[in-house]
Amino acid sequence: MMQEELEARIWQRVFQTPQEGLAQEQLTQWIADSLGAERSYRVLARRTGRRSFSGMAEAERAQARELSALLFLLYGVRGQVLGGAAEDRRSTEAAIRSRYRAETAAQREFSESKQRWAEHAEVLERMERRAARHRALLCREAERLAGMGR
Repeated sequence: MMQEELEARIWQRVFQTPQEGLAQEQLTQWIADSLGAERSYRVLARRTGRRSFSGMAEAERAQARELSALLFLLYGVRGQVLGGAAEDRRSTEAAIRSRYRAETAAQREFSESKQRWAEHAEVLERMERRAARHRALLCREAERLAGMGR
């Protein structure tokens, strides 16, 4: 490949239109979801005293930061994204079930997005693995709570 062709490909990627990259709205929604999940896990950590929930909250915060950086790199957009509401009004068991469903949906969404946006597959793979780990931890916590009720 000639140097000119290589440079042309690089500049084409640099100046790609937003439709070719991750959709700005999708990234913004994922950031909001991560921030809402962080708050929910912090509430669960306070209620249960479980460090696993604190760790999950930190992981969600890190994910929101990573997605925010990607949003800025792709679209030049910097700003405050507000997350969803925390699970503070539900019972602990209902909050865990709700988060489990949300993590299942997130894992599926990140997995499907890897096919559409192959250039960001590494980031999406990390997000998918994080959601899978959170699902497993939530399942263990639900089992632990169920065992305590017997």
